[in-house]
Amino acid sequence: MNSKAYIHKAQFKPLKPILAFFVMLFTSVLALADVRVVMDVSKSMAENDPGNFRTEAIQLLLDSLPSGEKAGVWTFGQYVNLLVPHNTVNEQWRQAAMTSIRNQNAPATRTNIGRALEDVSYDFLFSSYRGPSHIVLITDGRVDIAPNEDVNRVERERILSQLVPRFVAANARIHTIAISEQADKALLRQMSEQTGGQFQSVDDTRNLSRVMAALAAEVSPASQLTLNKKSFNVDASIREITILMYHSSGAVALQSPDGALSSAVNPGSQRWRVGNGFTQVSVSSPQLGRWQVNGQLEGQSSIRVLSDINLRWTEPEMSAAAKTNLISIAAELVDGDGKSIAEDLASVITATLRVNGAVMPVQIQQDSIVARLPVTDQMDAMNLELNIDGGTFNRLITRQVRFVEPYISEVLMTSRGYEWRLYPNRLLSNVESINAMVEFDVMGQKRTEPFSQTEAGYWLWVLPYDLEPGQYTIQLSGNVMQDSARQNLPTESVTLSIPPAASGTLPMTPDLMAMPPMPVNDVNDASDAFEKDPMPVFDELQAELVVAEDPNAIPWEDVIDDPTMEQAGDSNVMTYVLLSVPGILVLVIAYLFYRRLESKTKGSTSEDELIMGGDDFSDLDDMSALQPDADLDISSLEDDTDDYSLAEAPTIDDIIDEDLPTPEKTEAPSAALEDMLDADAIAALTEVDSDVTEAEGDEELFDISSIDDDLADLDLALDGDDPFADDEPEETKP
Repeated sequence: MNSKAYIHKAQFKPLKPILAFFVMLFTSVLALADVRVVMDVSKSMAENDPGNFRTEAIQLLLDSLPSGEKAGVWTFGQYVNLLVPHNTVNEQWRQAAMTSIRNQNAPATRTNIGRALEDVSYDFLFSSYRGPSHIVLITDGRVDIAPNEDVNRVERERILSQLVPRFVAANARIHTIAISEQADKALLRQMSEQTGGQFQSVDDTRNLSRVMAALAAEVSPASQLTLNKKSFNVDASIREITILMYHSSGAVALQSPDGALSSAVNPGSQRWRVGNGFTQVSVSSPQLGRWQVNGQLEGQSSIRVLSDINLRWTEPEMSAAAKTNLISIAAELVDGDGKSIAEDLASVITATLRVNGAVMPVQIQQDSIVARLPVTDQMDAMNLELNIDGGTFNRLITRQVRFVEPYISEVLMTSRGYEWRLYPNRLLSNVESINAMVEFDVMGQKRTEPFSQTEAGYWLWVLPYDLEPGQYTIQLSGNVMQDSARQNLPTESVTLSIPPAASGTLPMTPDLMAMPPMPVNDVNDASDAFEKDPMPVFDELQAELVVAEDPNAIPWEDVIDDPTMEQAGDSNVMTYVLLSVPGILVLVIAYLFYRRLESKTKGSTSEDELIMGGDDFSDLDDMSALQPDADLDISSLEDDTDDYSLAEAPTIDDIIDEDLPTPEKTEAPSAALEDMLDADAIAALTEVDSDVTEAEGDEELFDISSIDDDLADLDLALDGDDPFADDEPEETKP
């Protein structure tokens, strides 16, 4: 009956185009896959991957994504750049993506992993966001945003305590790929295990394509066809096939059921991509029947299909699972809309399950294929392969299930000592507490100390550096509470040296202890293996400004040695002196005028003129002895202020322009010149006063005609008692 129901569905072939339209509309809304590639482009990446195999590996991954899914590519070093827009995958997007990836060759400095994760998660809080999304991070380094290792350590902890939880909450999985021994593998592994992603360490970058091909099955699950003796059968429900063929040398060709041959040089309407040791072909609306591969194949080839009959995993929900004694797996047969197409699979298909290459028993229930598999302590992962045969069609799905511990362990070297940290796995939210102890010997005495929980949420134990020098073997033991059940921690041990061989922050996770220690000075050293330039600003990343050098500019050395430049400097000094002389003269005249007015207003009231000379000059110090002078009374000027026009009075500039000579030399003016300047300035001022008195009816205010005589007497008085004259013997004075 159920078999008839399945066959009955095939009778609606005239409605297939309409159904396909609604299927595409529905799947585009659900966003079957969201893949975001984040690639490190620091200078050391070019050295660790000189063949640039990461570029073709990324192209292989993007080519494996069916149309209608979503993807984007970011590059990062010190800054982050959106290389390929995060958008729906179609043919135009693929063309633009391949061009941008192929042309990207600008090396950057530093390794700002935190900023890259922030930019790639730009839409996690958008209402349009729907998980899961897959972030593929490729790097060869460690967190490096500043030359100060303390700054890098704080940034590393921020990634684990703030950014990783953001990805967990958004159901976004971080898949990390390390292509260097200098990479912070402890951090990359923790980022992946905390979010349910995969961690891969690649020793030879030529294997990156195989890693990406395996990752494609994780980020974009799809049914496959069985390849039997280099041939496969295409049934009526298949809309597209993608064939990935591995070969060491030579070319491969594809023969369709009608006998037509296609290749990389003659692709026709097919999409061919040839890389290092692989060839990938995508064919839309393939012919029905048996296809043949011509050429020498090596390794595990795959044929991914888009069809109306698909095999889909339903359990476990993700590829990371907690290690238990038994693990349950389940799969179902669905149509292009994701709905079950048979109620009784047992009458329609036969199923074969292989676990790590070995055939395992499987049960076919009404609408699913199920199995319960034992898990041993030595097992870190399960490679599953489920194959079904429906007579006129066959489908294959693969999956790798990785077992994760309820905590993640790492040892770091910090400024205060060795820090052993236990992070509860956020992917397993049922971890309640960790009760851990360490045991080690100090001078022949066994010491046991507990881990303590920090405010950041992880458990910590510190081995200080001030212990007796030597080797310390530290053993970890304890238990963890998970699902209200107590589970023993696996035994771990690590050997630490006092004093340490290096300083600063160095990951020393027990399973990575084989990594050679790298002193912090080497990290920031100007070496070819790990060159990092200092960043100008740590808090706010600023754009770099490049100033083009003028080819016609004169070198500084030539400017300094050029004697003409010295002459120019001397001429500049002369110019400044000449320009400053008139200003000095104005100040001198203004000061003399001010002093004269002040002396007149405070002069004596006697009719006799004040004669200053000889000993009488000392009386000027006693201001109380002076009597007011009636000739200096200018109160009468207040009544006639309105009759006086300021425009009629000459300005200081006029006086200077008309009467003062223009200095042409830099030497100070002579005494004769000073007398001339004083006489001319006082004469000009006398004209101003005479104009005022004439406006008042020729009333004489005061007489300044004797100023020359007064100045002469002043000179004589100064000569008689010059405070600045050199001391001479009494008998030599005249």
